[in-house]
Amino acid sequence: MPGIEKTFEYLKEQNKEYYIVTNDASRSPVQLASSYHKMGLHAITPDRIISSGMLTKEYLYLKVPEGVVAYLGTEGSAHYIESPGLHPMPISDVNEGNMDQ
Repeated sequence: MPGIEKTFEYLKEQNKEYYIVTNDASRSPVQLASSYHKMGLHAITPDRIISSGMLTKEYLYLKVPEGVVAYLGTEGSAHYIESPGLHPMPISDVNEGNMDQ
């Protein structure tokens, strides 16, 4: 949207907190912020981004301590799953031989 950068300037001037909430789980917050920076939106930094992938990572941490987690998405989506005890697997790799995992 033309002039959107002025919104962020206003929020900063008013000392207001803001966050970008996105359903893009294919990229990390650093990658997402970089894409905004390319559009001239430098006020959007990685610490201001909340993505569906980040929420997934927290959910898995709290509810799924170990195992294989099949995911639908890009290879970049896997970084939200990777943690001690969890192993990401693209859903395209799921077959009859590993379905029980």
